[in-house]
Amino acid sequence: DLPKTMRDAVTTCRRLSIRYLWIDALWIIQGQEGDFPHEAARMKAIYSGCIFTIAAADSKNPHGGCFRDRSPLCLSDCLVFQGEEHAIFIKSSVKRCGVMGNGGTPGECVLDKRAWVFQERMLSPRTLYFGHDNIHFECCEGLICAKAPECKEGRTCHAHRDFSLKFIFLTLITLDAHPLTDSLHTFQQMWRRILRYYSETALSHQEGRLSAIAGVVSALQDNLRL
Repeated sequence: DLPKTMRDAVTTCRRLSIRYLWIDALWIIQGQEGDFPHEAARMKAIYSGCIFTIAAADSKNPHGGCFRDRSPLCLSDCLVFQGEEHAIFIKSSVKRCGVMGNGGTPGECVLDKRAWVFQERMLSPRTLYFGHDNIHFECCEGLICAKAPECKEGRTCHAHRDFSLKFIFLTLITLDAHPLTDSLHTFQQMWRRILRYYSETALSHQEGRLSAIAGVVSALQDNLRL
């Protein structure tokens, strides 16, 4: 049987009428006789060309799964009495908009400590995060969550501050970084910030440090014609 996280990913795709699902743990053969070097070079095409990426943000291993039991009160108040002049609601003691670092928030979840995940997040046009007490959706326009879908501008929402990293990359690939332009300095500052964040991520095999960011570099080269 497939691990729970993979089964939950299949369920997610079926619920959203997605016909095809790519899971690197299944499609990339590991080990000395595997095809990892060849497949690693295709990460840019795979992630930038997908409809969306599924992130099991609250799972430490393939058996943790995506889905969690949550109180409906986390999403909306419960109306228990409606009178002519008064109404009684049951309110949740949990903040509607997830707090940074609270079980699966993008930028603060277990996955974000991994170097390969950093690249996948930057390249994916959309990412669906299944956290402990919330579900987040990140795209090129911003970051919103199930508890606060009215937060249309994720980059300005306090609970979604980490969208700034994604926003930096999106800005970076659209800059005119020609040596004679004023934006070259901005480009260098943004690129250093991305590299600083990436250097803090973890890898099982340190020799793959360059491979795990090669897709990001390739995206920059393609968009800036370097």
